[in-house]
Amino acid sequence: MNEAARSDPTTLSPELCDRLLYYARRAPSPHNAQGWRIEVDGGRFRVSRDPARQVLRDFDPEGRESDLACRAVVTNLCVAARAFGFDAEVSWRPGGDVVADVTLVPSAQAPDEAAGARLGALRRRAMNRSPYRRAGAGPRNRRAAVNERSTGTGSTDRLPGRHPVLRRTG
Repeated sequence: MNEAARSDPTTLSPELCDRLLYYARRAPSPHNAQGWRIEVDGGRFRVSRDPARQVLRDFDPEGRESDLACRAVVTNLCVAARAFGFDAEVSWRPGGDVVADVTLVPSAQAPDEAAGARLGALRRRAMNRSPYRRAGAGPRNRRAAVNERSTGTGSTDRLPGRHPVLRRTG
């Protein structure tokens, strides 16, 4: 396939476009904000930050966490596209607030088992899009965590300059 033909976006069926967006939107995002916008034009997807969903503006005024979330969307989109028989051409930071333009073109090769396995991993990804509860962990859960830590049924990892993190080992 010549290079000129590869750069022309492919027209996608509405069903396939919806399926690709489903997988793209399963991307992780800091604080569960889903701080991205995805515009679709044929086989071209434009991923940009959604300023209305930026969290912790005072601590992250440049929106780096939003950029990471957008990059995760692009990664998921590329994984899904490959599993459905497309190659993704990504143009990072093409201009303005756009994080990436992703153009899908039919792949010269059929998807392999690894592409299907990666798509399955996206499908199994656990998410919780529910609002956070105002109440904390509660005294019973805090006592259980302290008990696990003191009895050795949990382990703690310590990052430099951070509080210990309890990890369940069993």
